[in-house]
Amino acid sequence: MRSTARFGCFAAAGILLLGLSACSGNAGTSSLPAPTMACGTTGHPMFLVETYSDAAHRQERCAFNLGTNAAAYVQTQNVAPSDSYVMSVQTSGAHPSCVYVSPPGRTNSRGGSDGLCDVATAHVTGVHAPGGQVSLSWAFNPSLQAGSYTVAIYDQTIGIVLGSTQVNITR
Repeated sequence: MRSTARFGCFAAAGILLLGLSACSGNAGTSSLPAPTMACGTTGHPMFLVETYSDAAHRQERCAFNLGTNAAAYVQTQNVAPSDSYVMSVQTSGAHPSCVYVSPPGRTNSRGGSDGLCDVATAHVTGVHAPGGQVSLSWAFNPSLQAGSYTVAIYDQTIGIVLGSTQVNITR
């Protein structure tokens, strides 16, 4: 179930933001409906990046407290089951930097020469999406700073960011 529509409006903080309504009212060259924004999510609604505080994906949230949450659980639906997917987490703001890459243990893709997550060219093996749904987790490091972070899902097979969302971390 892969769309042949082309997306893309601009790059911010090293992450391609897809289908934004801020593109002069245009969501790329697609005839698909304009996206809705939830939790600071960017991308086409078909590929919403959702964050949860529980592994069962029952408690959707955009804000996490390091005292009560051990991880963020990230899900994107309507994706091609045979493609490979990677999640990246970067700090938001004027000087973004790579914080985390999932699948877990794949930290060799952190921090390209510009400090951004480099999931396109690094040696990262993504996960497949049985049933058209990809689920990855971001285990919070105890030394993680409070602030805003951008969580993005990258499709390694076709080489694009499907979508991203903004989350806030507090202590």
